[in-house]
Amino acid sequence: MIEVRGSTKEYPSGEGVQDLSFHVPAGQLFDFLGPNGAGKSSAIKMLTGMLVPTSGSARVAGCDVVRHLLAVKRAIGYMAEHPFLYEKLTGREFIQFIADVHGVPKRDRVERARRLLQAVELTESADALIESH
Repeated sequence: MIEVRGSTKEYPSGEGVQDLSFHVPAGQLFDFLGPNGAGKSSAIKMLTGMLVPTSGSARVAGCDVVRHLLAVKRAIGYMAEHPFLYEKLTGREFIQFIADVHGVPKRDRVERARRLLQAVELTESADALIESH
């Protein structure tokens, strides 16, 4: 569930997001559509904790994105537009990193990683650097 109330993000050059409010019920899919400069990226960055709103509030999975950021990050998945860090990891290392973020017990990681890699047909290239693909 996502709930945004009056969120604004101001930049020195002007407002990036102005008084954004919306609600997405649990289990629903949504997307942001709009022209360049409309504030889509800023809104997503506020929801993921990459930007702190200038005013207003946002909750993801029942958690305030400013006060309970770690809980929010455990509840969501986010792939940056330009994922600089990930290129230097192997597929298997990336899965282990995400397992750490989400608190997956170490005893379960190997089997879960094996099943995931098999499901997406990446077992053979799991130990290659992501930047090589």
